Amino acid sequence: MNEAIFFLSMNEFIVVNGEKIQIFDGILDLGWKKIKNLSDIVDFEKLGHLKGLILRENNLEFIPDSLCLLNSLKFLNIAGNRLSSLPKSIGNLISIETINAEYNQLIRLPKSLGNLINLKILNLSKNKLTTLPDKIGNLKSLEDLNLEYNELNEIPESIGNLK
Repeated sequence: MNEAIFFLSMNEFIVVNGEKIQIFDGILDLGWKKIKNLSDIVDFEKLGHLKGLILRENNLEFIPDSLCLLNSLKFLNIAGNRLSSLPKSIGNLISIETINAEYNQLIRLPKSLGNLINLKILNLSKNKLTTLPDKIGNLKSLEDLNLEYNELNEIPESIGNLK
């Protein structure tokens, strides 16, 4: 596991590059930790109860599918990384209400994003998106969609289905 060690106990904490990080009130904050590969650090299968995950400002180039097994996750902050895409399995985050993916290098989004029927806030600003999946119109709970500073050439008609 490289320089990082995963440890989970009754007190729930992990150690990343020698720093002890506690999971507090169901929220794990791994922002600004210079993480390149989450799979080397976190075993998401043991964190099924997690409500919030902050991965802001790391060096992530991909999100592992195992993260998308977190059925209780309400918010995910993956802003400020090097992501060019999101995994197809992101559609499995059935409880997710907020995703902040601003300041990445996203060029496309998976169709499965349309499965996130509880999603209320989706921030995709400052990426490289040229189009959106047709299924984006399925996000019936969506209240705030930020697409500023992208390279969108077209918007799917289904976006008219949103509130």
